[in-house]
This record gives sequence, C-alpha cells and structure tokens, in this order.
Amino acid sequence: MLVRRSPLIPRLLIVMVLALLGCTENGSGLHPGRGIVDAGSDSDRMDSVASSLLDARSVANDVAPNFVKDSANDPTSSSDVDAGIGDSASVRDATSLDEQYLGDTGSVVDSLRDLYAGDLAPFADTRFEALPADVAADSPPDLSFDTRPIIMADALVDAIADLTAESVADGPAGAQLDSAEETGVDESLAVDLRPPPCGAEGQACCANDECQAVFVCTANSCVEAVAPSTACAVGASDAVFLTEQAPPSSMTPWQKVRTTVTFANCSGKTWTAADPVAPAGFKLGTRNPQDNDAWGSARIALPADVPSGSQVTIAIPLQATPLTGRWGYGLGILNEGVAWLTAFSPSHIITVEATSATATLCPGVQADIGGGVSASAQIQQCIDNTPSGGVLELPAGIYRITSEIAVNKPLTLRTSGTDGSQVGCLDPSAPRCVVFRADDNLNLPRGFFRPGTTDHVALDHIVLDGDRDARLSSEAAATCASGTNNGAGFNASTSGCVACSFLYSASVRALCGTGFEWLGAGATIDHSVFEFNGDHATTNMWSDGLTLLQSDNAIVTNSRFIDNSDIGLICGGGQNAVFRNNYIAQVHQASFAALMLDNFNGTTSGNFTGATVSGNTVMCPGLLCDFAIELGPHPWYLSANLIGGTVKQNTVVGGKFNINAEGAGTAESPMVVTGNVLGDSPSVADFFGCGAHAATAFNVSPDSHVDVGAGPAATGNITQHLCP
Repeated sequence: MLVRRSPLIPRLLIVMVLALLGCTENGSGLHPGRGIVDAGSDSDRMDSVASSLLDARSVANDVAPNFVKDSANDPTSSSDVDAGIGDSASVRDATSLDEQYLGDTGSVVDSLRDLYAGDLAPFADTRFEALPADVAADSPPDLSFDTRPIIMADALVDAIADLTAESVADGPAGAQLDSAEETGVDESLAVDLRPPPCGAEGQACCANDECQAVFVCTANSCVEAVAPSTACAVGASDAVFLTEQAPPSSMTPWQKVRTTVTFANCSGKTWTAADPVAPAGFKLGTRNPQDNDAWGSARIALPADVPSGSQVTIAIPLQATPLTGRWGYGLGILNEGVAWLTAFSPSHIITVEATSATATLCPGVQADIGGGVSASAQIQQCIDNTPSGGVLELPAGIYRITSEIAVNKPLTLRTSGTDGSQVGCLDPSAPRCVVFRADDNLNLPRGFFRPGTTDHVALDHIVLDGDRDARLSSEAAATCASGTNNGAGFNASTSGCVACSFLYSASVRALCGTGFEWLGAGATIDHSVFEFNGDHATTNMWSDGLTLLQSDNAIVTNSRFIDNSDIGLICGGGQNAVFRNNYIAQVHQASFAALMLDNFNGTTSGNFTGATVSGNTVMCPGLLCDFAIELGPHPWYLSANLIGGTVKQNTVVGGKFNINAEGAGTAESPMVVTGNVLGDSPSVADFFGCGAHAATAFNVSPDSHVDVGAGPAATGNITQHLCP
C-alpha cells in the first residue's frame, strides 16, 4: 500500500495512534478486552499481529503531545501532556505541529513501520477497545494518554494506509479523492507502510532470523531446509559435510547468535527426524568435545525427515555459556542410541569474554559485574547490610571473587529478575545469572562461598565458578597437587547450615576437592548443576561435584552431576534423606564413582535409615566410572558398614560395576537394593591404581547385608577392598 504525503496525513496517523495508546474523551484509557484486534478472533490472528508490532511509544512521545497542543491552539501549555509521556523534553522542545511534522511526514511513517518487539512482546495476547466514535472527525476530542506499549493489528496498518492514501481533503476525514492530480501530491513521495516481504524461499529472513516452516535462514536468506543434493557420489560416506555459517571467534557471556550447517544424506536410508530428547532417531549433535552443552542443548532436531540423496540445512541457536574461557564447537549427525555418522563440521574454538560494567548491588554500593576488578568487598557489604531473613537480589553478571564471601544469618541470595523462574542458570535458554568467578590467584582454606553455622540460607539462581583452567598455575593449585589440603580448591563449603538450599544454581570448575562441601540437616538441592569439577587424570586434582557430609532429611532432586572427577554425588549419612530424579553422568572424563553412599572412614554416621535413592539416571559411557553407584566405604577404607537405606528404580549404564555394595547394610538394618535397571558390565576391567580386576553389573560383597526384594538378583559377590 502506497501512502501519499500530505498535510493531513500526520493528523490521521496521530489520532489513530493516540487512540491505541489509551486515549478516550475522559482520559479513561483503553482496557484489554475488545476492539482493534477483534475479541472474537483466534490465536492464529495474533500470530499475524506479531508481524505488525510498531514503535508507537516513539509516536506517542514525539507526535501526540504536539498534535494535542496544536489542536488546542496553545503551544505553550505542555504540563498537561508532559506527565507520564516518558520523554517530556520532546514536548517542550517541539515548536508546533506545522513546523515539526507537516514537513517531515516520512519520519512519522518510519516510526510507525519500525518494530519494537522488545517492549511489545509482553502484550502479545492483549486486546484493546475500539477507537472513540468521533476519532475520525476533523477536530479530534481533547485526548489524554497512557504511554504503555500497544499492539497494532495488520488490519489497522491497512486502515491507516487506506485513510492516508485516500483521505487527504481539507474537510472532514474520510473525504475521497480519485487521483494524485486532484491532490497535487507528488507520487515520488509515496511511502510503503508495509515491511518488505520476508521468510519465503529466496527472500530475506524475517525478524530473529525466522523463515517460513520449510525454509531456514542462512546468510540472511531463506533457503529450503531439505533439498536434493549432488554430493552423494559413489563411495561417499553415510553423511557428507557441505557447508556452514561459522560461529564467531569470540562471544560475551549469554550472547545469542544463529549459525547453520548443511549435511548431505548419502546413507541409503531416510534420516527420520526426532525430538532432541527422544531416545532414538536422527539428530544434530554437538562435538568438540562430543555432547558439548556449552552453547545450549547438545542435541538439535532436524527440520524434517531427510531422504537419502538429499541435503539438510539446520539452524543452530547458540547462547554463550556464562563461564568465561575457551570453548570448543563442532557438529555432526547421529542416530541416537546407535552411532554417530562419519562426517563432522569443522571444529572451532570460541573465546567467551566478559566486558567490564558497573552496576548497583544494593543501596549505595556499586561494583564491576564484568569480571574486571574484584567485587568481593561490595558483595560482602551488601550481605552484611541485608537484615536477617531478608532477600538480597544482585544484578546478573560476572563477579570477580578475591576473598571469602561469608553468610552468617538467614538470607536469600538471588539473581535479580529470576524470582519464580524454573529454568536453571546452566539450562538451555537459561536466564542471565549472578556468576561468582574465582580470581586466577585465589587461595582460601575452604572455598570462596561460606555459609556459616546458621539456618535458612538460600542460593537461588547463583553460579559458583572455580575457573579451574585459569588457576592451574596458582598457589592453590600447588597446594591441591601436594595432597596437603584439597580445601584450597573448593568452590564452597558450609559448616552447620541448617535448612539451607541451593536452587536453580550451579557449582562448576572447582580446582580440586569439591564443588560444594555441605554439612547441616535439611539441605535442599534442587534443579542445580555440579559440573566440570577437578581433573581425574592428575593425582590429587580430583574433585567431587557435591560432598554432602551429613544431612538428615536432605532433599537432592532434579539436578545434574556431569563430569566430576572424584565422585559426582556423595553423602556420608542422611536419615530420611531423598535422592531422586537426578542425572549423573561421566561423558568426557572418568571418575571413581558417579554416586556413592559413604561414611568417610567413620567420620560421619553412615546412617541412611529411611533414606531413598530412586528414579536417578546414571550414565558412564565407555566405562568412565569404576563404580556407577557405590554403596559402602570398603573399596577405600574398612570402616563400619552403612546402616539401612533403599536404592530402587534407578537406571544405571556403563559402569565397570553398575552397582557395587561393599560395606552396605547390617544384619539388623540391611540396605534394600531392588527394581533397578542395569546395563551390562565387563567381566574384567582396569581400575585406577589397581590394574585388572573382576567386574560385574550388580555386586554384593560377602561383608554386605543387602535385601534385593523382587530383584534383580546380584550378579556377583566380589571383594574389591581398598581398590581403587
């Protein structure tokens, strides 16, 4: 639709925008429910509305005040329109409607055309009342306004275009003119109100790099997602890498970019597309290293089934990890649960770097949240200033930690804006979180975050980052390697924190020792991540993910323990504790055990009466766990047996021993181990420091007391004392 510029066009545009902004005769505003977007229309209609989001705020701030003033013939009385406009300077600085807008209608049209998706997105399902009945009159009503963002339907865009193109007479709005000759308007000044077409094959990509369903955006052009290929020559491998839109060499934490990759299917069979979390089907997977989740999900669905002889272009939404450093990136096609296909995209290294920025942490206290200079003192000051039982919300960012952060009173520490969020800090599509990152030279006796002997301390959407690789030359690393004090490598530890919690948070990249050492009844760890802690291949640089020394009534649920180098999740005693629905895996490095119930050589109770370990998934592909689940201390030390506990309905795959009960249960309080789904184990395997030993899927040693209930029965009764 072409819109001719003429002196009446701004008036018509302004009136309609004012009405949408909430203007009624009595200043009562518009209310959700009826009107411009028909209340009877369906949700599909709203999808089309999304393509017509406009920058009405700019028009309200700049155009509307001057129009009202001009209509009232009072260019100086701006006080009644300044209130609530947001940029009142634009009202005071404007001289008159004639001077500022009649000569530059194009700026008004451009403002209407510009999208303002960020502010308007929260209103995507809002309906508004109809325009006032007299809005089309030549003299508009005395309008007051509400500056909230609005949604303008595509039908309204057409209406504005029709009105401005046809209603240019010097009389009541709506008078019709037949031609440009009658108006005296220069056709060369015509302006197209509608955005250019996008999203179809060969067209530019739409907002957010979107294309229509069967196309994908690459290099800002929409191409067929699945198309015939000429790459499958005789002898070609099952998959052939063709091209990619490569990622940038550096990104900032949480930065989002889109890349693409194209593979040809030369396998002789169709690649059947599957949901990313489905247990079978063809998918795009991350490499360098394999199953790398630093950029979001490690699996991406194919856009459609891909017949043999076709090529597929896949859009990859990347979100940079908040963990600074060098990270690998690569891609390949796999048949989930079967095998990776033979071709991969090129490997890349992307450096994630933070940029210094200053923010207010609490009243009167500012700090760098880009990791440039230490923020430890400011964080501690804000904690100290928060009343007992209060909430301290810090802005998301990277906080360089150079000294201990202590909490000695009930307090919730949370990333601002995440209250109620059920997405964790390291989940795909994660919110921005507070990241406490250890300084390169940090050297403390028991970690940098220290809840003391107190109660009800909650960490909500907080990341504790030991930044291990950056600290390998530090004094703390030397202390770890010597074996004299692995506390120098801890991220965090508590010393009697009762009813404390770690929610939607993470503890990662500990130098050695543990991601979090926890002592205190009633611990709650939910939807959190313990990942990349320690190095299994270097003596004394091992690290647990979570070391729960003793916690009766503990709840550890819905959390991920990935690639921790000593034990992923270990507990030394917890009556009535619950360990449920956790995912514990060794993907890129080995561990002594993924999950262990212990008594730390008799220094903790080892009492698990009433405790349950259920519904967990333990994965150790490539025999990366000596023991996938270890029940009892005797592989390491010959202290007393554990007391009670139930281990049931877990899925355990890939361990040299999938379940090893050695020092588990007593005659009076046997441990119940039943209903678990176990993968195969080898009959002989190499164990760290012990060489080749017999192995089996479910071992119950002669010194254990285990009730297998309805089964499965034990597959061996091997004694594996003091090894590894």
